[in-house]
Amino acid sequence: MRKTGAGSMDCRRIALGLIATAFLILMAGCGIGPAVTPQSTEGAALSGRVHGGQQPVTQSNIALFIASSSGYDSKIAPVATATTNTAGDFSITSSYSCPTGSQAYIVSTGGNPGLASGTDNSAIFLVAALGACPLSTGIVDIDEVTTVAAAYALSGFLPTGGAGITEANVLLGTSMAGVATSSTNTQGLSDAFLNASNIVNLNTGLAYTATPTAGSTGVVPQAPIHALADILQPCVNSSAPTGSGSNCPALFSAATPPSASGITAPVNVFQAALDIAQYPGNNVGTLFGLISTTPAFPTTLSAAPNDWTIGVTYTGTLLSSGTGLGISSTDEVYVSGAGYLLGFSPQGAGGGTNLLAGDSVITTADTLREIAFDKNGNLFVTDGNVTGLYEYNPTSTTLTFLNFDIAPVTEANNNTYAIAVDGDNDVWTTSYSKATCASVTCPLVEFPSTATTTPTYPAYTPFSTFSTFTAPQPAGALGGARGIAFDVRTGNVWITAIDDDLGAVFTVTPSASGVASAAAAPKQLTGFGAEAGTPSSNTAYGTFSVAVDSTSRAWFVVAGGPAVTGSKATSAISSAIYPVSSTGTVGTAVTGGGLSTTSVAANIVIDGNNNLFVNSDGSAATSAVVEYSPAQAAILSPNIGFSPGATYAAGALSGGTLYEPDYLAVDKSGALWTLSSGSGTTHPANLIQVLGVAAPTDPVLANGNYGVKP
Repeated sequence: MRKTGAGSMDCRRIALGLIATAFLILMAGCGIGPAVTPQSTEGAALSGRVHGGQQPVTQSNIALFIASSSGYDSKIAPVATATTNTAGDFSITSSYSCPTGSQAYIVSTGGNPGLASGTDNSAIFLVAALGACPLSTGIVDIDEVTTVAAAYALSGFLPTGGAGITEANVLLGTSMAGVATSSTNTQGLSDAFLNASNIVNLNTGLAYTATPTAGSTGVVPQAPIHALADILQPCVNSSAPTGSGSNCPALFSAATPPSASGITAPVNVFQAALDIAQYPGNNVGTLFGLISTTPAFPTTLSAAPNDWTIGVTYTGTLLSSGTGLGISSTDEVYVSGAGYLLGFSPQGAGGGTNLLAGDSVITTADTLREIAFDKNGNLFVTDGNVTGLYEYNPTSTTLTFLNFDIAPVTEANNNTYAIAVDGDNDVWTTSYSKATCASVTCPLVEFPSTATTTPTYPAYTPFSTFSTFTAPQPAGALGGARGIAFDVRTGNVWITAIDDDLGAVFTVTPSASGVASAAAAPKQLTGFGAEAGTPSSNTAYGTFSVAVDSTSRAWFVVAGGPAVTGSKATSAISSAIYPVSSTGTVGTAVTGGGLSTTSVAANIVIDGNNNLFVNSDGSAATSAVVEYSPAQAAILSPNIGFSPGATYAAGALSGGTLYEPDYLAVDKSGALWTLSSGSGTTHPANLIQVLGVAAPTDPVLANGNYGVKP
């Protein structure tokens, strides 16, 4: 459908890319380590051009902003202004303050998109995320593509629905709601701006096909990005937001989030782009139908996608055996697997090298599983084949094997799985194999930590608290635990039981030395799923994962699946999410959306707004990531990730394809990462960075990753 030429590309736009390559490089940054401490610096002169599609926008108001780190709801005033001329060009002098390390963005509001004299379309609100100060002297192109990139990458740092972000507030010149974060999450803000520069070329105003970050294998989904720009373009090129002949009302209506969100209809194109970014499964076909038969931007989609997510896909030969995913406090992304540990920068660089290559401690027989970080930045990963876990120091790149017998040597060794770090920096891990636990006590093990750069681990006593459990679990056994989460606010410890639809909670009382000196008796939780309290011989069923939100409520994921001959599951069971209060009361299950009887829900993470993301690991047709909003009591975006399980055409990569997503994590910029194990050459394994759907996360240690804001 309607895949036609891009129209007449402006020659000057092509020239912009040749004139200002250095500008892009200086703004891209490296994305590794904490943000730079700001120092007051005079800004550089900037120039550029504003487009509505390929049509120059004249008499548009240009405003340069510096993002705030004084709180997520900060009001921001422009530091410099300008107006576009009859060719849509503008220039800003260097007489403005641009503190080193601060993040800058530029907006274009109102103006005439080539229509009758006197036209001023207040629905025009175009944005370009420039990046870290000091900015280079150069030329920037502001259009619908840069606006889409800014909306998706920065959405978590903007007010809900873009409230208050209007032409009128820009013209006031005092302050308006803008891009802002807390003083504890400048790292996330920096990475969000780098994410924007990783998908769009600011010199040409067009999306990349491959990320420009050196050492990255990232594939950028140019087609949906340009399609989103083409959806915005008819409104930009209208004479007014409303009235006869305006294309804006159709855009504003289709982009309006569901009524449960409480978000009102947008009034300009940037608000519309933000709404689509946060609700990518909303009115997909209707939005696609707004694209002109002669779209302004090349490589538009020929049919409506599954959803409007923007996901950058990173590839690597080792990803097919990936079994764990974790994100550090500086947003480095780590993937564990059979004898390897991969480390990616927040923009996907460096993932092609095994960080443990050449280490005499580990071999390919070691199945590294779940990952957690302590407060000092050390990485811990469990080993499924050699009973114990490893500590990896990213700074010194040293690896330490922490050997222990979680089960007697006469028992099966592959039983070390879940891992988490508590508020005292202690590292905890659990058993996994129910076959092992049937004859021995499988304890919860604590490694006490001291407050040093590299934690030390004195002799310990396995900290078993599950001796009071009764049938259906074996007496004294944990029963196949695969999930553990700590609530750093209450001291609650939450455990899952994969072979039974059960969970448990108990409270740890830490001592001054950092070692848990006492614990409440475990409370066994029942009522999960159709198999509640009944063990199954089929491992596709059970309580797989648990996470804790900022209200101290735990969320358990129970995996479903089709009926299996020979198991106790005589009928298909739908995957579900169960809320549990801090006192252990099990709430009503959440089902539907991408949670089905044909896929296994096995992992859950929580973003900075307490929204949940759950993987749904199924076939090519049913693989999905599901977002659920407890505040709205609704599944927001079933099947995040474009076309689930789509085949790569002629061996070429297609950005954002999901096939059997196994693990999830949310970084501090609000990007959602998912590890898809894939299947052979038809569905290659990949690591997908989904922009825009999650809220930023401040550094509150929770569930092995940096979790929700308090």
